[in-house]
Amino acid sequence: MKKRICKIVSVIMSLALLTQCYPGAVSRVSASSNVKITVQYGQTEARSILAMINELRTGSDAWYWNEDNTTKTDCTGIKPLVYDYELEKVAMQRAIEIAVSYDHQRPDGSRCFTAYGEYGYDYFTCGENIAAGYKSASEVNYGWREDNENYNGQGHRRNMLNSEFTCVGIAHVKFNGCDYWVEEFSGNTPQSLETAAKEETEECEVRIDESRITSVGLDTSTKEISLKCNETYELSDISVQMGYTGYWNSRSKKTFKVNVTPEVYSQDSNVATYSEGKVTGVSEGETTLTATVYGKEASIVVSVHDCELHKVVDKAVEATTKKTGLTEGSHCSVCNAVIEEQQVIPKLVPEETPSENQTIIPVPTDKEVITASKNGVDYKVTSKNTVDVTKVDKLKSRVEIPNVVTINRKQYKVTAIKAGAFKNCNKVSEIIIGKNIKSIDKNAFTGCKSLKRICIKSTVVNKDDVKTALLSKINKKTIVVVPKSKYSVYKRLVMNLGKQKRFIVLRK
Repeated sequence: MKKRICKIVSVIMSLALLTQCYPGAVSRVSASSNVKITVQYGQTEARSILAMINELRTGSDAWYWNEDNTTKTDCTGIKPLVYDYELEKVAMQRAIEIAVSYDHQRPDGSRCFTAYGEYGYDYFTCGENIAAGYKSASEVNYGWREDNENYNGQGHRRNMLNSEFTCVGIAHVKFNGCDYWVEEFSGNTPQSLETAAKEETEECEVRIDESRITSVGLDTSTKEISLKCNETYELSDISVQMGYTGYWNSRSKKTFKVNVTPEVYSQDSNVATYSEGKVTGVSEGETTLTATVYGKEASIVVSVHDCELHKVVDKAVEATTKKTGLTEGSHCSVCNAVIEEQQVIPKLVPEETPSENQTIIPVPTDKEVITASKNGVDYKVTSKNTVDVTKVDKLKSRVEIPNVVTINRKQYKVTAIKAGAFKNCNKVSEIIIGKNIKSIDKNAFTGCKSLKRICIKSTVVNKDDVKTALLSKINKKTIVVVPKSKYSVYKRLVMNLGKQKRFIVLRK
């Protein structure tokens, strides 16, 4: 059924033109412009039709009906056509044009043979066959042969059997799911050299009469855009669908895509702005983007919200000896964006009950802070037997956090690495973390861009602490070495972070 539809359309809509014509003035409407469409060429198959035409011209079927439909004109003795590669360029241009407007009149209103002059082709006797919807060279050639038609239906056939024609150029393009075919005939002597058959997908230009545009629609994946202040949205997916007088498609498609950039502006630039394909939120409110092309308009609603105006407080959670806590934070109730991130508070350390002979060393108050520096590492005493790492010398390339450290002739366990301890330690390539470390603050390793290896000896460090620490801005290829007993736990944790950081977990 498809073949029959294609053939009927070809017969009714593509009457063959056979004429002697001379270059003349091109009749154009004043309101005309160029549109760009993307087509797929199929010139290898198009060129195969030459042999089919010559088989008809030199075989026993070289005849056509006279106007009385009872007698025939025999076309014996006519010579085979020669393929003209310069004339092929004309045919390819016309194939693109009939994809937009299926007619022997060009989309800009001029006659089809004006295309010859645009390619510098000197012509005297010429003819054109066009067809659409046929899927193969053999099908379209059979349609053009018109074996079973009467005189009025054999215009294409008479072109193929015309003895005054000496050469032909043939084109085939696929556009918007439909195949379009063109034969251009001439009585000239071919002068062009053979070229490679074009098979590429290519953006092509067609001049149209704007008064023949029947509809213009803007198609985008979103009809509404919701933004935060200072957030940007790419409108790169916007496309223009056009309806045009004379457009025909075997799949009953009413419109086709044209590659054109509409003019877009924001009705209220205080809410959102538009520039070079990007929409940017400015302040809370709603505005409309209006896109204009070929006198047609389309609108996209843009709503903008200010997260600060919709801030919701996330309550703090106290830490206990069994569970970590959280600092107070906040988020936006509209988009759920985090405004102030909650920080993890480490578990509380249970107080030890001293024995009879044990001396209790009180935890220093704010006014009695005890600090010390050992081997380029700064420590702060936090209890009677523990210290935190607070700062590391930026010039060190290898840093080892010991299990214990001696301050004022007393030994303290090193149990925590504080936020920013390794901040901007650009030279450090290896960090070894002692077995007594229980917590690592977020951003502890921020800025360690040369870091190649972290060795964690501790088996008691909180995995959430490891997670937040490894999210710091450090080298993405850092290798993390962990105790064998913790391999599975840390592997799952670090590999989950691999979406953001390419960590490698090895057995120690």
